[in-house]
Amino acid sequence: MNAPPPAFTPFAPIERHGVIGDRRTGALVAADGTIDWFCAPDFDCAPVLGALLDPERGGFFRVGTKSARFGQQRYVENTAILITTWPEEGIELADVMAWPDDDRAKKLRDQRIILRRLRATSDATVLLELRPRRNFKEPPSLPRNAVFHFDDGVLGMWASFPVHTGGGEVHAEIHMRPRDEHWIALGWNLSPDDWSVKHAAEVFASTKKYWEDWCGELKIENGGERTGALKRSALTLQLLSGAPHDSALAALTTSLPERIGGDRNYDYRCAWVRDASLSLAMLARMGKTDAVQR
Repeated sequence: MNAPPPAFTPFAPIERHGVIGDRRTGALVAADGTIDWFCAPDFDCAPVLGALLDPERGGFFRVGTKSARFGQQRYVENTAILITTWPEEGIELADVMAWPDDDRAKKLRDQRIILRRLRATSDATVLLELRPRRNFKEPPSLPRNAVFHFDDGVLGMWASFPVHTGGGEVHAEIHMRPRDEHWIALGWNLSPDDWSVKHAAEVFASTKKYWEDWCGELKIENGGERTGALKRSALTLQLLSGAPHDSALAALTTSLPERIGGDRNYDYRCAWVRDASLSLAMLARMGKTDAVQR
């Protein structure tokens, strides 16, 4: 009897992660396509996906190959859109969080949306598995639609293909042909009825434009070969900025000691004075003086 495929890679090395965010909260995406850290609705709230700390009780959301192997990760130039590819399988996964603007329409203020776009360049099979765990606790039973109800909000998922629910999870096996494209939206206070392929593509495009416009305003003098790295550093700092309060985080994570068995086990989701000062100084040198002065 064949063993079931692995759900995801436990404790993926931190350097094999990319970061996405909407300047209200953020998520870590491992190179096997697993989102293993996502706090909602804000940076400092309890996680709904926390397998980064506890693979068994933490919760995760993986979209990737049947073998759960690592792909290659990069960012779309001048944006915070993360691309994970598995060239041998012909699979590309794009991840981004919607609406990173300073202000939002009233109906969007309480939503935190992760968009995932799947593309295939050859015949491919992709697995989807979502097991949320609010603050490392079992979720309530799922109704027919992919919406998890918690005491302080809901976590909803929409996909452009059929999914199966049951046992506190959502799963699907997607068979793709060359040039196929599928969309997935996972979000805090997301209503699946509000989403469609057209809407997902529009939100993705508008988010891409936000990051391109923001990056286009950077002023980097004498950057030379370092220009790309400097832009990426600035984009990461902007991802870690808190739009509602004009604050700056040290990092997305908590409870990761600096070394195994060490005691430097801090919550970096705070605006530490030293780290925030360094971030502001760097952005000011790149021309973002208006944002820094706020």
